[in-house]
This record gives sequence, structure tokens and C-alpha cells, in this order.
Amino acid sequence: MKANNRNSKTTSCLSLIIILFIASTQTATAHEYWLDPVRADWMAGDTLKLDIRNGENFTGQALPLHPPSLAAAGLITPTQRLPLKGKSGNIPALKFPLQEPGLHLALLETQQRQVSYESADEFRQFLSEHNWQSIYVDHSSSKNVDDEIVETYKRYTKALVSVSSEPDSESASSPDNQTALAYQGLQYELVALNPPQEVDRLSIRVMREGEPTPNRQVEWYHRGDDGVVNKGVIQTDSNGIATIVTEEPGNYLLNSVWVEKLPGQSAHWQSLWASLSFDKK
Repeated sequence: MKANNRNSKTTSCLSLIIILFIASTQTATAHEYWLDPVRADWMAGDTLKLDIRNGENFTGQALPLHPPSLAAAGLITPTQRLPLKGKSGNIPALKFPLQEPGLHLALLETQQRQVSYESADEFRQFLSEHNWQSIYVDHSSSKNVDDEIVETYKRYTKALVSVSSEPDSESASSPDNQTALAYQGLQYELVALNPPQEVDRLSIRVMREGEPTPNRQVEWYHRGDDGVVNKGVIQTDSNGIATIVTEEPGNYLLNSVWVEKLPGQSAHWQSLWASLSFDKK
């Protein structure tokens, strides 16, 4: 019996290593990276569970928790900040106790990682998808245009979760929503200006180093109750604000990418990825 247990543990460890390897490879090549609550309805007293997903077109694999890959992770409630506590390999990766009603914000920041593009065409396609053609023009003028292109990247992902009161709660006060809507000081961040569950047109502000980012593309994805994913793009105005119609129920994901040159460093470029997800009933 002990030998079987040992073999089982060995198999589990090998499976986890394989999953983490696949996840790290996908993170370097797939586009969207988001937090995905395992369900839409949450109540004070529940344990909030969220998957970390990485993929394309709002479809992706749930990744196991891998703390060394994270720079920060936690949950912001109306009255407190809860740090992430979990074991490596957990799926769902994020779990938090819900102690009060109101709008909550789960957030995650990854460590900086590096990826290489094997061809200029591959790099050009990535830049075109996120409306950074000017970067490719700059790269094309370089003397080293045919060399391997090295890029560092970081991810800043947020999920807004609405939490209702317990059925026997006698609290008459309205839950606070503003704490979860506040700018969190991330290097690149999508900030919702309204509670998404309460409006049919959600406005967001794109922030870069604490300043609004004008004329920046934001990709949006919506998955309806039938499982069909629709997508499109919106553009921020001179104040860094963009608005998306959210009349239809379902799951929403907003994604934006910032790209900049890294002169005098081993990597040529740096990309910062910001995402915001939420459910609409």
C-alpha cells in the first residue's frame, strides 16, 4: 500500500510539472490572460474561486497556481485587502473568503517574463492586432531588422465580482462599490468607472504609470449564455476613456496592450498587458 501511495504521489508531481510547463509555454504565446470566477452568483459567506486563464478569443485553459510567477495577487473588498493564500498547483488558482456584500476586485500581477519572436512577420502580426503599427515601422528601420526579436512582458489582470448579502442579513446600508472601482496603481491598468453589473454602457479608463492613456485600442469579448463569443475593438478618447455596450448578459473581457522600446537592454521591446473581466446577469 505504501508503494502504491508513493507511485501515486510521483505521478501527481510529474503531472503538475507537465501542466506548469504547458502553462508557461502557452502564456508566452497565447494572447488573453484573465481571471474567471467559476460561477456568476456570489454571496457573503461563500468562498470565491477564480481560475487564471490564458488563451485566445476568450477561450483558454485554466492554469494551476504557481506563486513564483506572480508579483502580487489578492482581493479588495469594500473594507479590506486580502492577500492570496494558496498551494502551488491549485485549480482554481485563486480562493478567497467572502465576508461582506458589495463589489469586490480580484487582481493579479505577474512577474516579468521574456519571449522571442522567430520572425519579423510574427512580431508584425502581434503589433497589428493591438494597433501598434508605429512600433513595427520603428523596428523596420533598425539595422538589425532580421535578428531575433526579444520582448519582455508583464500581465495586470483584474476581475470585478458582485457579492450579495446573506439571506438572513438585516443590514439596511447599501454596500460600497467605490473601493473596487478605484485605480490600484498598476503600471498598466483598466479602471471601470461604473459598477458593470448596474449599467448597460460601461466606461473604462486606461491608465499608464498613473496617467490616462489617450487613443489606445481596447479589445472586448463577450460570451453569451449560448457559449458564442463575439469580439470587437474600442478606442480611448483624449481623456483615456472608452465605452462598451454591455446590455447582453454573459461574461465580458476587456484587454489592452502597451508596447515600448527598451534602449540599451538585452530585450528590444517591453509589452504590458491589462485585462478586466466581469459577469453581467
